[in-house]
Amino acid sequence: MLRQGRLSDGEIRDQQSGRLQILTYAALLWQLFRSLIEGVLEGLVRDLGRRLVKKGLAAINQSVEGFLQEALQIGPQQVAPQLKAEDLGYL
Repeated sequence: MLRQGRLSDGEIRDQQSGRLQILTYAALLWQLFRSLIEGVLEGLVRDLGRRLVKKGLAAINQSVEGFLQEALQIGPQQVAPQLKAEDLGYL
């Protein structure tokens, strides 16, 4: 609810907590998908070689994690100040 044109501190905290929950869920879901992809790629080791499979998996991992951070706009740069503010009792 807007009060004098802005959200209350509790509403801002709830909003940020919701974003962190989404990020946590997305990260867990990515780990599940990553294990499935890794399992598929393991079957290709014989044909492509372990080094190429590991390189491909690393590229996929980097792309997805970058997407998650950008899509949710929650990265270490955004989370650290919010956690510090909470520790200091501002949020």
